Amino acid sequence: MDHVDDKLKAAVGGIGSPPSVEELKNIATFRSSSLSALVALYELAEMQKSCTDSDAFAWLVGAAFSLWRAAPLVYGDGTGDDHSAKRLLLNLLIRDNAVGYPQERTTSAWTVGYYLNNALFRLNEVTKLLLGELESRERQEKTREILTSDFVHSKPVEIWRLAIGLLDEYILLVQTRLRKTSESS
Repeated sequence: MDHVDDKLKAAVGGIGSPPSVEELKNIATFRSSSLSALVALYELAEMQKSCTDSDAFAWLVGAAFSLWRAAPLVYGDGTGDDHSAKRLLLNLLIRDNAVGYPQERTTSAWTVGYYLNNALFRLNEVTKLLLGELESRERQEKTREILTSDFVHSKPVEIWRLAIGLLDEYILLVQTRLRKTSESS
């Protein structure tokens, strides 16, 4: 059994323990959720070739991409520290002039935070554009609270779940706005 565990550890890049079955299931679900958001955004782009919400749309595409990239990284083993990950990433960028998923996984102590922060930044910009259209004052306040939270002590998986929820809500809001616009035309 130890031989199999060693091979599995080597296959995951020597970065701690392999994910549990539950974590693998969640990663698959997260990827599926991310892809669903990307498909919904593509449908929006197809619905209206020149999107009237081009600013909101651009921010949403960026947030969706960042959450898609972060999905398989949210269960980092937690043994790597952020500084070591940044150092290794810089080394890889300078040496290889490229970074792909295997390098992102190896440096996930930093890269997952990068992608999640990027998604939150973009969702915050969408909030500024669409806040008045959120259904209730309570929802507006909850959205502001999420986007101004200090996530320093939060697990990446918790941040990811909050961010995908906001993304999905904003996509529905833009879809509804676009349908109303097309119906009134």
